Amino acid sequence: YGKLWRGGEILEKLRKNLKPHLRKLTPKLLRACNDPNGQTREQMGVLWETLTGGKADGRQVIKDHLTYTIDSLCKDSTSRLWRARVGALGALSDVIVGRDWKELGGGGKVVVGEDWVGGLGIE
Repeated sequence: YGKLWRGGEILEKLRKNLKPHLRKLTPKLLRACNDPNGQTREQMGVLWETLTGGKADGRQVIKDHLTYTIDSLCKDSTSRLWRARVGALGALSDVIVGRDWKELGGGGKVVVGEDWVGGLGIE
């Protein structure tokens, strides 16, 4: 269905209508893009790229809804359903990798046990 939507009026109308709902859709689509079933993963990947516009635009959608997405995926990672856990953890790895500590909501000094950790590396 990606071929039918790309570059057409339907795609633009769909993106416009779904934009207010992207906050709630983002974690669900990312989880589905990491589903253990290859066919589901492939189809949801096409849907994700079609709705968000691809690599840089998709990353921007995630950035716009980062806190909600991480919270939702963390919650899904404790689901009773195996597929939900696997998808959520795969999506979390996609979301977290390549982002710095401040972008992920971190700030200040990092504490490991009772020891302070300076900078980005553990002393």
